[in-house]
Amino acid sequence: ITPEKMYGEDGVFEDKEFRGEIKPCFTLGKYNQLSIDFVAEIDQSYLMWCVSDKCSFQQSTKNFINQYIK
Repeated sequence: ITPEKMYGEDGVFEDKEFRGEIKPCFTLGKYNQLSIDFVAEIDQSYLMWCVSDKCSFQQSTKNFINQYIK
């Protein structure tokens, strides 16, 4: 599976080093360069916004983000 298929098709995430590990990290927005699991720990409301109708991310990206919503 390519990263695009795992993380969504609009380039919102890409594998980057975060705290010494390669993780899917945001490529834009207020959490640019931070891993999604870190953002999930500190700001669940941001992830909720990302999957809402107010956000224009593609559905494949929203499906990926949904895995991190508690």
